[in-house]
Amino acid sequence: MNHFINGQWTPSHSPDRITVTNPATGEVLDSVPAGDAADADVAIHSAAAAFKHWRKTPTAQRAKLQHAAAAKMRECADELARPLTGSKTEIERSADLLDYYAEEGLRLRGELPLINEADERVLVVKEPVGVVIAIAPFNYPITPCSSSNSAQPSSPAVPLLPSPPKTRR
Repeated sequence: MNHFINGQWTPSHSPDRITVTNPATGEVLDSVPAGDAADADVAIHSAAAAFKHWRKTPTAQRAKLQHAAAAKMRECADELARPLTGSKTEIERSADLLDYYAEEGLRLRGELPLINEADERVLVVKEPVGVVIAIAPFNYPITPCSSSNSAQPSSPAVPLLPSPPKTRR
C-alpha cells in the first residue's frame, strides 16, 4: 500500500513503513508508508492545484460528487471496514455524513447583515477558500475525513496521515 495522492497510488519519499496489526489477535494485516514532510508537501501541492478547479465547480455538481462518494463507500463497505465489529457502522455513518453535508451545501446562502453605518452594506458570501489538511486517528480514520471534507464542500482533498506512534495503544 502507498499514499493515494492526486488520484493515484504514490510511493512514499520515506523508506520507513508502519506495520498495521489487528489489535484483537496481533495478526499483521498490512504495512503502510510512514509519510514524511516531502510526502505532505506533495499532497498539499496536489490539493492546492485541484482546488483551483474545484472552487469553480457549481455547488450542485459538488453535491452530486459527494453523493457518489457516499454510494461508493456503501458499495465497498465490507472491503473498507477493518476486522472490528464497529467498522462497517463507521463506514455507513461516514457515508451518511457525506450525503447530509452534500444537501446542506445546496442550502448555503449569502447574507446581508445589518450594520450601524447608513452608507454601507455588507455582503457575506460563503465560498471555497482553501485546502483542508487532517491527521486522523489510526483507530477511527473514516469519520473525521468525511466530516472535515464534506462539512466544507470547498475542500478538494483531506490527506490522511497516521497518528504519531505515541498515541497508539
